Amino acid sequence: MPFAITRIWRELVNHHDDCYFCIVDITKYKGKDRKHIVYPNIPSSIAPVSHNEDLPIPISPFLEGTVEPEYISSSEEDYISFDEDLTWKPHFPIQQE
Repeated sequence: MPFAITRIWRELVNHHDDCYFCIVDITKYKGKDRKHIVYPNIPSSIAPVSHNEDLPIPISPFLEGTVEPEYISSSEEDYISFDEDLTWKPHFPIQQE
């Protein structure tokens, strides 16, 4: 499920009652029971927020400016043929390098 705002991790202030990993004891849950774990919303770890009309799923900055799906071609003539002579071969450095 994509979230509009992902979990926010902040610096730990009090290890006794603000440590997310110390408060949640997952050792008591096995397999299918793990979906019943209640995760706390504490200051050091604010829970994610589901998306809705007011909070849409954010677009990754890495995806901005990429090719739009309508311009992607599915015809075979647009694909580059694979040439075996151009295969990538690993370079193993030697001590002189």
